[in-house]
Amino acid sequence: MKYVLVFAAAALLLSGCVNGVVSKNPLSSPKFAATDPRIEGLWRVNGLPGYYDYFAFGSHSYEGNNLFVQFGNPGYLPTSNSTNFFVTRTKRHNYLNLNNDFERDANNAKPTLDQDDYTFLEYHFTNRGELVLSWLSGDLFTKAIKDGRLQGNYSETYLTDSSAHILAFIEVSDPKQIFIPLWKFTRISAP
Repeated sequence: MKYVLVFAAAALLLSGCVNGVVSKNPLSSPKFAATDPRIEGLWRVNGLPGYYDYFAFGSHSYEGNNLFVQFGNPGYLPTSNSTNFFVTRTKRHNYLNLNNDFERDANNAKPTLDQDDYTFLEYHFTNRGELVLSWLSGDLFTKAIKDGRLQGNYSETYLTDSSAHILAFIEVSDPKQIFIPLWKFTRISAP
């Protein structure tokens, strides 16, 4: 089922509050993106006491990619963002390649393109069916850029290396050093 849900904010995720990685290139070409219907639907993550964030993962956006949006309890978030993504799957891990951060607010009904760079999240499912999203640690990438193992700007943790080289680096890295658990979601509804 194709749908678009646009409600609100992925502010923490894309605001730089967590030292994540930004890349000029995705982990794989969008042309060869894998599909993963397990992530489609509406998910809830516990936030502050009495406050929940909801995430909707959809299979289509007006850009032709998948769309994921975050929204909270009504009245708490003044802006809304949505982020296009596509999936890269390997034998070891699943990744979301996030790009095209679109921002909406009360005064701006149309989305505006914020950036074309990519941010990455690793995801997996618990035995209870919960969806777990983890950042890729910026600290490990900064060190790899300084050491010459990856190309990029270490002061901003901005990668300019090829998709294949970045993915190979991630895949051989220790998951405990590279993945920073961010959120654990409970499914509210399937698509």
